[in-house]
Amino acid sequence: RDRSLDVVKAVIHPAANVRNCDKQTLLHIAATGNSEVVTYLLDNGFDPDALDGGGNVPLHYAKSAAIAALLLTEKAIATKNKKGYYPINTCRSINVLSVLPALVERSCDDAKNTKNKHGFTPLDVMCSKGKFDFVEKLITKENVAGSIYAMRQALEHGASQEVIKLLYHKETHYGN
Repeated sequence: RDRSLDVVKAVIHPAANVRNCDKQTLLHIAATGNSEVVTYLLDNGFDPDALDGGGNVPLHYAKSAAIAALLLTEKAIATKNKKGYYPINTCRSINVLSVLPALVERSCDDAKNTKNKHGFTPLDVMCSKGKFDFVEKLITKENVAGSIYAMRQALEHGASQEVIKLLYHKETHYGN
């Protein structure tokens, strides 16, 4: 059994402002893997919008849909870190469909257009993973115009004709 929550309860005073050398709070660290600890920390006053030394909120580190769902706040979704990434660009749970609707619906176009460290937009990532449910909501003029990558990935990963038509139509429309 994972005893992380027991340790946190025994050692940490609720809402303690303890930070590591990267200026991460316990909530930043817990977001990388333990939803029980995240829940406990939130219930005891830890700030889901706290910034670490890199300008990241805990949502930037969310490893699972359950953790990301606990950390979704309007401010967190709109927080751009020092490298220029929003949570939709770095959140480890981006491939988990259950959290994606909230990130997609509430992310601004700038977040949807921002490329991750590998040079891909959220649209590119979703198409490369075969996750086509949110393609239409991820398309913006900037991230589809002139970019064939998303369409190629969609074709390679079995996208429906509707998704291919949508990508083609938007690319043709915005590309002119």
